[in-house]
Formats: sequence, C-alpha cells, structure tokens
Amino acid sequence: MKNYISFLALGAILSLFSGCSNPNSQLIADAPLISQNFVDAYGRPQMLSRSPERVVSLAANITEVIYAIGAEKRLAAVSHDSDFPAPANSKPYVITYPSFDLPSVAGHSPDLVLASTEFHDNRIAEYFDRYKIPLHFQDYKKLKDIFDGIRTIGRMLSAETKANHLADSLAAITKSISDSTKGQIQYPTAMILGIDPITVVGSGSFLNDVIEKAGGKNVFEAFPGKYPTITPEEFVKLAPEYVLVLSRNDKAWNDLVAVHPEMHTNIPAAEKNHIFQVEPEVLVRPGPRVVEGLKTVTRILHPRVSVEL
Repeated sequence: MKNYISFLALGAILSLFSGCSNPNSQLIADAPLISQNFVDAYGRPQMLSRSPERVVSLAANITEVIYAIGAEKRLAAVSHDSDFPAPANSKPYVITYPSFDLPSVAGHSPDLVLASTEFHDNRIAEYFDRYKIPLHFQDYKKLKDIFDGIRTIGRMLSAETKANHLADSLAAITKSISDSTKGQIQYPTAMILGIDPITVVGSGSFLNDVIEKAGGKNVFEAFPGKYPTITPEEFVKLAPEYVLVLSRNDKAWNDLVAVHPEMHTNIPAAEKNHIFQVEPEVLVRPGPRVVEGLKTVTRILHPRVSVEL
C-alpha cells in the first residue's frame, strides 16, 4: 500500500512537468522568476534572484510592453513621456530627457530599471551600479529585436506566456506583410525624423527594417548609425521617390523646403506627389504598436497590397 501511495505521489509530481496537456502548464510558465541571468544590449550581465516587484521604465515603448503583457502592477514609475495606454498617465513618473533625474529614479526604490538605447546610453550605468540597482538596456536594430525584447521582459516579470503570445503574434503579422510585398517594386524611400538639422533613418535603426518589410528601399541605408543628419545636397542626390515625414506638425515639410527649396523641386517624390506626413508615435516607439506603423508604411508604398490582418 505504501508503494502504491508513493507511485501516486511521484505521478503527481511528474504531472507538474508534463507537456502542454497539463492544465497547470501556464501556471508553471508564469511562476515567479527564480534566479535567472540576463545580458543586455551593452553586454552587461544582470542576475535577478527573484521576479522584480518595483520596476522603473525609462522608455515609453517599454512601458507599453509591460502593460501589454499584463505586468503593470509591477511598475513603480515610468518615463515622463509614457502616455499609452491611458492608465500609464496615472503612474508616478521620472524625467528621462533631455535632462535625466537619476536621483528621482533611485527614490522609487526599484529592483529593476529597464532602458532603451533609443534614448539613453551606457553612461547612466555607473550611477545605478553604484547603488546596486539592476539596469537592463534593450536595443532594436530590427523588428525581430523588438519582439525578442518583449519576450525578455516577459521572462523578467513572470509574464512569459503572455509575452511570448504577443511577440509571436506580432512576428506572424510582420512576416505576412513582408511576404506580401515580395516581388513588388522597391521604391527608393526617405524617412525624415527632424528638419533642423535634417535627420533621417539610417541603417542601424529598426525603422530601416520597417521600410524594407513594407516593400521600400531606404535611400540612406548606406549611412551608418540609427539616425544620421544629412545635407540638402545629399538628400537631392539620392532622389527618393517617396518621402515619409514623421511629425505631428502638418507643415513640417513646408517648413523644411522653405529653407531648402531645392529639396522639393529636384526630387522624384515631389514630382509624383509622393510626400506623406505620418503620425510618428506608433512608428518611432519600438513597442507592440510598431506593426500598425508597418501597415501604414506598406499602404503608402503599395496601396494595392492587403495588410488587413
């Protein structure tokens, strides 16, 4: 009888680790983190002995991810520009740029700080290391890096199941759009982020990947870095057929060509009326909504391609 009971107990234990047929598998996947190691975008190791309960997000896209995977209760504070989803506005916030209030971050007693190389660099690490506050940077050179970043945050915050589902869904939509634009004309495209100085998307940004997957060819892909500044002469020489101005200011292009009229008179995009203002928020934030931005760019470059997924 004792042996029979022992086998039953052993079976119960083993059932906890069985495959997806186990009804407790999701509970296991979302169980509290137990001492895991991570390496961030700068190669800095972080060892988390438990799942963080007081997280400070230094970037709006990271805040969006944390809400999207249902881990917002772990947020002790967010960056001052974290305005989506709407409940993020009610969270305590820290000033993250152009000046950075580092003591304010530490004042929230975080057990994890999440940052993006889109806004900050490794120079802030010394401060957090001094106070033994784990700091993890994410970097996004491709759309895949955004999806992998979602998975990593899910692992850190014991929300792995939701994070993986979200990342897999976004990756599937991205692949479908990319597949649909294969064989289409790759129109030479320029994406402008700023007008003084003229700032464009270079080869190192995930937005370069957005242009490619939407069926375009970034005319500035040979320029190093994420967001190089260029001259009007360089812009005209590369002759974009499509110009996407990422700005809430609907007069941004007019303001630019008022100073540099040659940019309007000497490029194919102006001749073909292919200059578009694009709402920047869903594109410039490397978070879950970036796929909506990908759809927008695809509709502009290839309006006959279906992106209603």
